[in-house]
Amino acid sequence: MEAYFLLLIFVIALIVFQDIYGAVHVSLFGKKYDIIPFVTYIVFLVFYAIRDYIGYDYAMYYKTVEGGYADDVYASKGEYISAGLLNIANYFNDPHVYFFLTAAISLACIVYACHKYIDLKSGLGWGMLVFLALPVGFLYTLSTQRQFVAIGIMMLGIRYLRQKRFFSFTGITILATMAHISSCFCWLLFFIQSKRINKKILAIIGIFGFFLASKATSLIAIFFPFYMAYIEMAIGTSGGGTSQFILYMLILLISVVLYYFMKEKETYNFFLKNYMFGFALMAMLFLFDASVSFRLGGFALLNAIFLIPLWGNAFSGIPKIFFKCILVLALSFAYYYGLITTVDDFYIPYRTFL
Repeated sequence: MEAYFLLLIFVIALIVFQDIYGAVHVSLFGKKYDIIPFVTYIVFLVFYAIRDYIGYDYAMYYKTVEGGYADDVYASKGEYISAGLLNIANYFNDPHVYFFLTAAISLACIVYACHKYIDLKSGLGWGMLVFLALPVGFLYTLSTQRQFVAIGIMMLGIRYLRQKRFFSFTGITILATMAHISSCFCWLLFFIQSKRINKKILAIIGIFGFFLASKATSLIAIFFPFYMAYIEMAIGTSGGGTSQFILYMLILLISVVLYYFMKEKETYNFFLKNYMFGFALMAMLFLFDASVSFRLGGFALLNAIFLIPLWGNAFSGIPKIFFKCILVLALSFAYYYGLITTVDDFYIPYRTFL
């Protein structure tokens, strides 16, 4: 657990450092650059890249690289980016190259998005803390490599979604589907952000989703047949994921309540609607299969990375400081709880190939 705790300490220290000192600039070619995002990127990249058999799907991708059948499995369904990264690793005859490439691409996008899109002095630190705390963030991206890349690409596309640039956002979504085809759902976010779609409508969609659970198998078989492997494994088991569902529900409830105390509602509402859409997607399949529901709602749920750091803006003065301290403790506990509730030895202890 030591490596995981060190990562948490680094992120908390990052928040404190940014709150006190802000940015640390260096001059390069006549321009000033903040090196804090770069340092954060390197720390996370090393953690991800040198790991060995960490994550539920690690062995599957390891064998895919060794077997050289990425084109048959992934390119055949349009995931050309994922197939390409796997083929590069196969060319070098080293599966670890694949995990390095996915981390290098995805983390660059996530760190950039946290740095640019969270309008707080310590926005990067807060964004990475939420990333650690959410199971669909840190834990899932240690496992679901193709979706990790897709999430990173979609993080970059947030700017086009906010600017309502339809063709640019569509292009980013298409690019993300080449990493993981489930990203096609993200395209719906463009319409979710329409003024005609309010939070009440999203809530109704989420509730209605529960009634679709009985038809979930047929819908998945038609539109996402590659997920049937997860469905078949889930049949006859006890399900699971209740604690995650409660966590995402709690985030939703707090976010909705704090919305009414926000002075600047536009940005907050943007990320809240994205998150609500992810929650609705999750709700549609959760009663049937929790794992699939989290994967499909993953990117939209990860808008909590941008949403939760803004919670502090609902307070001022001493209450704000107190709330932020409580939030750090709560997120740290969520991170710890997520780690200790993982099964077998897929995550603990942390192992490297060095």
